[in-house]
Amino acid sequence: MTVCEELKFNKSLAFNTMKTPALLLGLLLLLSCSKPSSHSKLGYYWWKTNANWHDEDNFSDYIPLLKKSKASTIYYKLYDIDWSAQLGIYPETGPGEPKYEDFFEQVPVVFITNQVFEQANAQEVEMLAAKIRERIPAETKEVQIDCDWTQTTRDAYFNFLKKLKSKKHSFKVSVTLRLFAYKYRKTMGVPPVDKAALMLYNFESPKIFREENSIFDYQLGLSYLKGQEKYPLPLDFILPSFQWTVLFNNRQFVSLLRNQDSKSLSEFCEIKRPGIFKSERDTVLEGNYIRKGQVLKLESCGMKELKEALKLVDEAKNSSTYSLSIFSLNPLTRNQLNSHESLEMLYPAAN
Repeated sequence: MTVCEELKFNKSLAFNTMKTPALLLGLLLLLSCSKPSSHSKLGYYWWKTNANWHDEDNFSDYIPLLKKSKASTIYYKLYDIDWSAQLGIYPETGPGEPKYEDFFEQVPVVFITNQVFEQANAQEVEMLAAKIRERIPAETKEVQIDCDWTQTTRDAYFNFLKKLKSKKHSFKVSVTLRLFAYKYRKTMGVPPVDKAALMLYNFESPKIFREENSIFDYQLGLSYLKGQEKYPLPLDFILPSFQWTVLFNNRQFVSLLRNQDSKSLSEFCEIKRPGIFKSERDTVLEGNYIRKGQVLKLESCGMKELKEALKLVDEAKNSSTYSLSIFSLNPLTRNQLNSHESLEMLYPAAN
C-alpha cells in the first residue's frame, strides 16, 4: 500500500482488530456531541475475512446499534483479490452475501493488492473488471475499490476503474484514498471514479519501531492536508476505531496481534510506559511464540486522536455534504453499545 505498502493486507488486519468498547463508545459520543451540520450520512464497515454473515458474530446482533446511531450505509467486503505466479489473479476470500437490504444501503468493497496491477496484462485487467461486475448484486448503487496504487501502477489501475464502470451498469464507483495519494496527486493521479473515501488512519507502517502512533498521528496527517487545493473528487471520510499490538524483537518487527488489550498484556508483561510492554516470560499469543524480553507496542485511537481526526475532516472536506464511516463493527463492542442510550442522540442530522 502507498504509505504502508509492505503490509499487503494491512487493511484486512485493521478491520479484524479488536477495539475496546470505551473507544468506539467515545467516538459515537464525540460525533453526537459535536453535532456536525454538514455531513449527511453515517456508515460502518463490516469486514469479515470469511465473508460469513451468519457465524457466531451474527450481523443481526448489530441491528439495534445501527438503528440507534442512525446509520445509513454498510460497507462490506465482497472479496480480496491477489496475484501469484502459479494462479495469476485470484480471489483471496469468497464473496459476501448481505441479507439485510431492507435496512441499509449496502456498498460492496473489493480489496485488490497493488501486485495485481504490477503483474497483470491489459487483457487480464479487463477480465478482472468484468468478473467483479458479475459478482455485484443487481440493486447495488455504489461499489468501492480498495487498492493502494503507486505511480508505476497508476495507469493499469485507472484503466481497470474505467473498465469497471460499464454503460450497462448504473452503480457509482468509489475508491479508498490514502493521504499520500491525496497530497501527491500530480504524480499519483486522480482516479477516474465518482468519489473517494479519505482514510484517516494507518499513516505509517507499524513494522517500523517508533514512539509515535502508526495508526494516527495528527501532525503527520495535517502535513499531508495543509495548504493543498481541494481534491477534485467529492470526498467521504473513514475514521479509525480499532487497536492492534505490534510485537518487536530488538526493535525488529515480528508480528501484528489483533486481539490483545492492556489487561491481557499486563498478565505477562511489565509496563515500561503507556502503550509499551516488555514480556517477562515466554508465552504464546494468537499463534505467536513470544519470548521473555520482547517488546509489545499497543496502538489505538483514543478521544484525543478522534477529535484530531475530525479536525482533519474539516481541513479536507470539499463539499457541503459528505459521509463519515466508522472502522468497524466488532463483536467485542456489541453488547455495551447496543445498550447505551446515548446512541439515540448520535448523528442528529442524519436522513
